[in-house]
Amino acid sequence: MDSQELLNQLADIRLPGEIGLWPPALGWWILLAILLVALYGVLTAYLKRRALQYSLNAALGELSSSFDNWRSAAPESKTNATLEYVNTSNTILRRVALANATHKESIASLTGEAWIAFIRSEGDSRMLSEEIALALSQGRFQQSLNIDTEALRSFCASWITSMYITNKHNKNPLENSSIKNPRNQ
Repeated sequence: MDSQELLNQLADIRLPGEIGLWPPALGWWILLAILLVALYGVLTAYLKRRALQYSLNAALGELSSSFDNWRSAAPESKTNATLEYVNTSNTILRRVALANATHKESIASLTGEAWIAFIRSEGDSRMLSEEIALALSQGRFQQSLNIDTEALRSFCASWITSMYITNKHNKNPLENSSIKNPRNQ
């Protein structure tokens, strides 16, 4: 047999088919898994932040509404409106504390000085004056109350904000401030 005849008997070389996009290589599956985990983490963080922002806005809105009710009260009923404003503010603070405090077991039963000590220990209480502390601890038992309602509103807004923002990132916001923690005294 001659070499030409032998060459004619050979079949043509078959090239493999083109490499398709499916199924992807192992590295792509790993990358997809990492991206899904990252997306889940980002989405979870976003939803938590959104829920906190919603709760914060609801508490501040309720406080603002209560302040507007006090401001629009008739002059002859200002005493009762002030007492109602102090009690409503105290209720809002207590609800925020129950939702965000680090130790919730005994919050509902706190009264008087223990309630004020809790307020000082958990949130930003730099604006808590003795007048506000007295109103929050004993205001609901008074027949009349003379208090700077604007200062009370500012304190409550600051404390509520600190409970929703500061406490979520720093469990003890008093660590880095000049305020003394009543638990350590």
